[in-house]
Amino acid sequence: SGGSNDVGTWGYVQAIAEVEQQAEATGLKFDAVYFACGSGGTAAGLALGMRDSTLGGELVGLCVDDTPQIFFDKIDGIYQDLGLGGLETSSILRLEDSVGLGYASSTTAELEYVRDVARATGVVLDPVYSGKAALGMVQDLKRTAGRKRRVLFIHTGGLLGLYAKDDQLAPLLAGGWSNKTAAL
Repeated sequence: SGGSNDVGTWGYVQAIAEVEQQAEATGLKFDAVYFACGSGGTAAGLALGMRDSTLGGELVGLCVDDTPQIFFDKIDGIYQDLGLGGLETSSILRLEDSVGLGYASSTTAELEYVRDVARATGVVLDPVYSGKAALGMVQDLKRTAGRKRRVLFIHTGGLLGLYAKDDQLAPLLAGGWSNKTAAL
């Protein structure tokens, strides 16, 4: 599904190499890197890239449509296809459940979070992948308070998912997209 194949995986290995170059150039360091895990390819590539980088920090995937165990199995399958059998996925990646009501189903709280982030920052998250994952990241950071101070969230897109939520979003947007927001 999606880009969950050898080519897509290598794309995210390269993405981590680019993040590493930018971090070195700016002196940034991350305690954790978070991302939405929706089919496994992004996770497979990011995990390989992080394993071979100097970035350090923990890699955390927020599973938006299946359980962490199913994704570990998918990623192991991708690694088998790449000739990397025997790589212990769970040793290079932590996966957390952020499915909520289910794939492409949003709670009011999730949609309010997408709205609040857009109002506060100008960053638009989609309700299917990045919105659920960003909210999952905030919840994870609250659970692990004090352990992580600098994090990177990799926004993988998916903005067209907003169109499918227009009926649910309309009442939440009364007054438009002004910069008035609740605390994130």
